Amino acid sequence: MRGLNRWAYLFILPFFVIFAIFTAYPIISTLITSFTNESMATMSTKFVGLSNYYSEITSGLFWKSFGNTLAIWIPNIILQMAIALLLAAWFTNSELKLKGKGVFRAIFFFPNIITVTTIAILVYVLFDWQHGVINQLLFGSGTAETAKYINWFDRGWRIQLIIGIIQTWMWFGYTMIMLMAGIQAMPVSMYEAATIDGASGARIFFSIVLPYIRPILVYIIITSIIGGLQMFDMPWVLFQNQGGADQGAMTMSVYMYSRSFTWDQNLGAGSAVAWIMFGIIAVASFAYLKVAYGKEDRQDGIN
Repeated sequence: MRGLNRWAYLFILPFFVIFAIFTAYPIISTLITSFTNESMATMSTKFVGLSNYYSEITSGLFWKSFGNTLAIWIPNIILQMAIALLLAAWFTNSELKLKGKGVFRAIFFFPNIITVTTIAILVYVLFDWQHGVINQLLFGSGTAETAKYINWFDRGWRIQLIIGIIQTWMWFGYTMIMLMAGIQAMPVSMYEAATIDGASGARIFFSIVLPYIRPILVYIIITSIIGGLQMFDMPWVLFQNQGGADQGAMTMSVYMYSRSFTWDQNLGAGSAVAWIMFGIIAVASFAYLKVAYGKEDRQDGIN
């Protein structure tokens, strides 16, 4: 038996080795670096305590990047959840008898499997000011119509709106599939009991279906908080470290990367930004969990 235990430890050893090298060590190293002034430009390292954290927390550009991230993520998650819930309700409603459900599910999920870089390049081509397809569809392609073209990337709010819409288009299919899986796992007896009691379709959905799939909703929101506050690839591909007009696409991750590797190459400041982001994500996730499960916990305590 002891020999079998030794073999078991040997088989799980590669996971712990890889985790230690590629996850644990970078996390610890980043934390240590955040307390130094380590820089790729000067190749010097000196312990500076909490000065990096204080500098970033009092930086207007850091909070602008935080505001930009929320301005992109919040409308995106609201619209994404609304579309996904509506489609999931339709596709799981046996009374509607929709044809081609599998085809539509595949079409809606397809944007999620395309690389973000590819989509960002496509967005740039579509919304290009002088030769973009969107302007040509709206105003035509003649010489006179060119004067009416809209520069979609000359306002920060337009940039945020475009990125938010594209993020919704990319992810609502994945969210829809997750919600459909939860709805289809519900016992049929719950529907039958509600129908016998005379509940309408809307009442069944809001009073029975949504409470049942709440764990899935919580998972989707938490992962969206993590992914949304770490948004990097699309803003970076479109506008690099400048963030576009009014720095509207300067998200927190873009700001962190720029501080670390492009602007002043200050690894200490960039590491501090990373840990501040971790704190914000942790607090936001914990707060949402308390809101999502707090009422149920209080009711259980009373019962």
